[in-house]
Amino acid sequence: MKFLIFSDSHGRTAAMERALARHRDADAVFFLGDGIADAEEICLRGGCPPFFRVLGNCDSSLSFYGMERPLTETYTAAGHRILLLHGHTVGAKYRLSGLISAGKSAGADIVLYGHTHVPAETRLSEEEGGPLWLFNPGSIGAPPDGVARYGLLMLEGDNILFSHGKEELYG
Repeated sequence: MKFLIFSDSHGRTAAMERALARHRDADAVFFLGDGIADAEEICLRGGCPPFFRVLGNCDSSLSFYGMERPLTETYTAAGHRILLLHGHTVGAKYRLSGLISAGKSAGADIVLYGHTHVPAETRLSEEEGGPLWLFNPGSIGAPPDGVARYGLLMLEGDNILFSHGKEELYG
């Protein structure tokens, strides 16, 4: 299974739309907050596969066209439990411990988060309290280095493969 992961568009959608066109074969899209309305508008126009999203600290409304917008969401695929959250409620900019606790509380083996705008991937071994993967796709709309980033997650049985993609921010 293939999943496309976005976070932090902050009103800039061009790179997200190009990434969606590039990865039409994705089984689902995960949006991790801060620009949730951007992703919802694109998906309502029919521009993406099944869509799951969570609120970020810059998102203002808990509902959109009658759809609830949660702070966290869980998704199960190929025997893996995936936790989606923005990261602001667990201090993701400062430490990983809040993400780890949230993942364990949700019974997840994969935690997808945003908020920092910086791509990251961390795997915790059993000795470190895992197995648990923490993955941040970076920012698709407001990256600190000017390169729009997104994530890809491939699941095949026990195999978990993450990668980061990039697009021109305004291209």
